[in-house]
Amino acid sequence: MKELKQIQWPEYFHPKNAPVHVRNEKIVPTDCEQVWSWIVRAPCWPNWQHRKTQVQIVKGDSSELHKGQCLTG
Repeated sequence: MKELKQIQWPEYFHPKNAPVHVRNEKIVPTDCEQVWSWIVRAPCWPNWQHRKTQVQIVKGDSSELHKGQCLTG
């Protein structure tokens, strides 16, 4: 299994500068392209991210995220 890289935080967002820090990780046995294909399908997020229940793309194509699009949820 590959070793996970540490997050390179911009100083402003570094956990040491936040009153609370939460980090979630999940290792999946597949390639980056397959994972990315699920991440860009924002309306499908509730299928695997149960805290996201009402995700909608409000600008542009309503099925996948692309540069410049907006979403709610």
